[in-house]
Amino acid sequence: MTDAISSVPAPPVAEPREQDASALTRLAGDFNSFLQLLTAQVSNQDPLAPMDSSTFVTQLAQLSQVEQTVAVNTNLEGISSQIAAANNLTDVDLIGRDVTVVGESFRNTSGTLGYELAAEATSVTALIKSENGEVLRTMGGLPGGPGTRQEVVWDGLDDTGAEILNENLTFELEALDAEGEPVPFIGYVSASVESVLLEGDTSQLVLSTGETIPSSSVLAVQ
Repeated sequence: MTDAISSVPAPPVAEPREQDASALTRLAGDFNSFLQLLTAQVSNQDPLAPMDSSTFVTQLAQLSQVEQTVAVNTNLEGISSQIAAANNLTDVDLIGRDVTVVGESFRNTSGTLGYELAAEATSVTALIKSENGEVLRTMGGLPGGPGTRQEVVWDGLDDTGAEILNENLTFELEALDAEGEPVPFIGYVSASVESVLLEGDTSQLVLSTGETIPSSSVLAVQ
């Protein structure tokens, strides 16, 4: 099973604003060129056959509309950055909380596990493994209905009844259909948020498993 939790680099935030500034600079140059051309043509027109000014008026209106559009886009970029910064500060409140995410790695101190099957399964068994791949607990007879998130209740004990203390663990699922073929699934685990990395307009959550994920990957908060 592939771990779906991964670190996502923060996208660059300065480039759109630089592009807007460049667009405004070019637009100012276009305005100056247009006004110089208009002044020259008006100065040199035939007084007995004046030129039609409607074309120039239309062009001037179009340039004005473009300028307003670029300015609005710049303002929206600023508002978006402010909203993102506010959301980042909200993510700080997650520190110390348990969150549910898609994945397979967790610690026994956060034991809420789950899965969702892509198709009907006649046999579903959950395996709790240590970091070195040793099977510590086997839980069979789990629900095989598809399309619904199923919860796996685990008491933190291994197959001998001994408590597993403070270990990094892996949650795996063996799901088979009526023909004995594997059934695809999505696994869910819980982890504690230890810190928040603020990177520009985005934030990354550092989990108790040592993994770093975007806050948008959180499915539930306990």
